[in-house]
Order: sequence, then C-alpha cells, then structure tokens
Amino acid sequence: MRIGMWPVGCDIVFLRDERWVEKDRLMAFTAEIKGRRIPCFLAEDVLKVHFALDQLGRFQAFRENRPQIEEVAMRKLQLESRPLQLDLDLGDFTEAADFIPWER
Repeated sequence: MRIGMWPVGCDIVFLRDERWVEKDRLMAFTAEIKGRRIPCFLAEDVLKVHFALDQLGRFQAFRENRPQIEEVAMRKLQLESRPLQLDLDLGDFTEAADFIPWER
C-alpha cells in the first residue's frame, strides 16, 4: 500500500510496511523510487532521543512521527544516485525541523 505521495516531479513513495528488526534494534520500512524498492532502516536511538520511544512504544513513536522521518529519508535518498539501502541514525536528525524535541 502506498502513502505519502510526494509533489509532482518527485518519484519517492514510502510504503506502509514498517517492521521491527529485533536483532539489529532497527525500525525497517520501504521507499519506492520509480518502481524500485529501497529498504530503509531507522536506528532505535533516533526513536529514543527524538520521538519519545519510552513513552509511546516503537510502533506508535514511528507512526506518529512518520512525516518527519520520511522527510529526512527523502532528502538523504535524493543525494544518492542508486542507493541499495538507506540507514538513518542520530546524525541524520540534526536540524530542529527533523524532530520534535520531547521533554524528559
């Protein structure tokens, strides 16, 4: 199932297929670029530090903040010509617009 259609001229679509990869402590999801699927992985630390993992749980933290996560993923994907996969970690979420800072 496709969601988050991007503006005209942008060919990146994110699928609604998030899943937790326990052995790597990552949230996995898929981007589709012109029909080609790219596996994306979000480090657990990003959910903890920026998206209230401890209060919301993995899936809710991911889903409630999906627009910000997809925006960062889209920017990073646009920088690479033909990525095989996308890894997002704390270093990718440095701008204030990339996350909602939660009070501790």
